[in-house]
Parts: sequence; structure tokens; C-alpha cells
Amino acid sequence: MADKNELKIRIGGLPQGEVETAVVNGREYVRDVEGTWRYADSWVKVPGGRDLTLTERFKPKFVITGAASGGSEVERVVVSGDDIEANPDLLGWCLEQGYSVFGAGGDEVFEVMVPWEIWHERDRIPGEIYAPELHGSDAERELADAERECREADRAQELAAARRAEVLRRHSEDMTRQQARAITDLSVGRIQQLIREGLPTLASAEVLMLIVIDSQKPKNIRELRAAMREQLGMNRPPEIVSRQLQQLQERGLVEKTPRGLRLTLEGKETLEVSRERALNSGSGDD
Repeated sequence: MADKNELKIRIGGLPQGEVETAVVNGREYVRDVEGTWRYADSWVKVPGGRDLTLTERFKPKFVITGAASGGSEVERVVVSGDDIEANPDLLGWCLEQGYSVFGAGGDEVFEVMVPWEIWHERDRIPGEIYAPELHGSDAERELADAERECREADRAQELAAARRAEVLRRHSEDMTRQQARAITDLSVGRIQQLIREGLPTLASAEVLMLIVIDSQKPKNIRELRAAMREQLGMNRPPEIVSRQLQQLQERGLVEKTPRGLRLTLEGKETLEVSRERALNSGSGDD
């Protein structure tokens, strides 16, 4: 079973949202504010990832009735009393919201009838993920692993392209477009376009790390992890924090000074642009 860890975040100019995490077989997954499950270390979407439901977990019986239109619809969900007793954290609410049917002795709940609308509203299990790589057949697991590798490669290429564009912009006055063309094999027009495009779009996880660095000025990764845990409720493994920090440093957004970690001028500008984009779109950047 996945460990549940719900995090509530309110930061600067970013929209408020709830982020849930699940740790399965040592890998951390994150459910973003849009309800999409992602890998915590790369922020790549989990292939086929979705919410795990109570229906899938407990497989209750459904009471079907005929609809006025001549079709059929679910009217009630029949939940086992044994399942409720064994899982009060997930199913205890059924005793309050449903109609209990007692056993022959009259002391123990045999089953509970829950109206379909109420069951449907509560069907999602917070902090638990269904993913083909975890729950699928051998064929589904293999395809999900292959798709994950493709998505991670695409993400790595995006980061590399963003890094190249950042270097071109930073050194736009230090070399001619022809010199840049000789190195990159890009056309002069494409180089000019990259220089004009402005600051790159950051992933939500990168924005959060920049906010913490800008506000807390941590001296090292240990203090950065502590600040993220205190400010955001995120208890990320040190290797994940280190890798994300390294990517930000390579892109020229964060620098290490004698006094600790600091945002570069471009890092501050990028963070401000990312905040404006988040506010304008109503959600974090993908």
C-alpha cells in the first residue's frame, strides 16, 4: 500500500493547492494541483497514472435500478461490514452516510447501503495511485517502463534545449550569430529566435525550490531540505533535492556564494515571470 502524505501549500503569488504524495517500492509520486500524477524527481507524468478508488480496492456490490428513460443506473452501493471494520480510516464514513444492515445477532454490522452519489463523491482514495507500472499485467508494465523512459528522455532534452537557449541569450553580445551557428549547426534565424524568446518556463517543482531559496537563503542542501520541509511540508530525499538544485545551477538560475545559495539576477527574473504566468493561467506550469 502506498504511504500517504498530504501537503497543503500557500506560497507568494502562486495559487493555493493541495499536493499529495505516494511512495511505492521506494519511488515517490506526486499528485499535482490539476490531479495529474507525476514522478517527484523529474515531474514527468506517470504513464497511465490515475487515482486509486475505493471501488477498485474493496469491490463492493451495486444495486441497479431502472431509469425513467428505460435504461439502468446505480442507486446504492453495498459495502461489507467486515471491510468497514478492517479499514475505518477509508470506510468509517459509510456508517454515518449509509443505512446499516445488522447480522443475525443484531450486534455486528453485516453491510451498509450507501447512496451512489455520496459513494461517487468519496470514491477517490487520497494519496494513493494506480499505475500500470505498479498494477498492470507484464505487458502493461513493460510498456509503461518504456513510455517512462521516453518521457524522461523528452524532459531531459527540454532541459538541455532550455540550457542552450539560456547560454545563447546570456552570451548574445559576446559572439556573433555566425559563431554560434558554427557551434550549434542551428540556422542564424533559429538562433535569433531563441535569443528573443526570453526566459524559459519552469516546472512547478523548480518554481517551488526557487521560492524557498529566495526567501530562506539556505547555506547548503541540508538547510535547503529543512527549509522546503518547514515552508512547504515537502520531505524530499537529499539525492532528489541535489539533482534539482544542480539543474537550476546549470541553467544559471541559482549560484553558490560564500554566504550560501542565492538566485542569480536571471533566476529572480525567471521566478517573477513564472509567478506571473501561474497567476495568469490559474495553474502551475507543466
